[in-house]
Amino acid sequence: MDAPKRLRREGGQPSEILVNDLEAPVAARHPQIRRVINALRKAGATHAAMTGSGSTVFGLFRTRAGAAKAARALASSSRRTLVTRTLNRPSYQRLAGV
Repeated sequence: MDAPKRLRREGGQPSEILVNDLEAPVAARHPQIRRVINALRKAGATHAAMTGSGSTVFGLFRTRAGAAKAARALASSSRRTLVTRTLNRPSYQRLAGV
């Protein structure tokens, strides 16, 4: 079962199923990753985590305005922030021409 269906069915939180096992060891070596994750949560993210092997940290927000406010607060000369939106599978496939 995919993550969104599991969340709806079980009433869970993203942090319960969106897990990156590499996050803890990478963040231990690069503490700025943990700081950004914590800053995103403090800024209102319902979930924040490291992607893949650590090239990106993301936060999920309930509203675009909340995400934009957090992006402005976390932006710096050494950090690039980007506000985007998630897509469900049918939307992605439509855009990708699949």
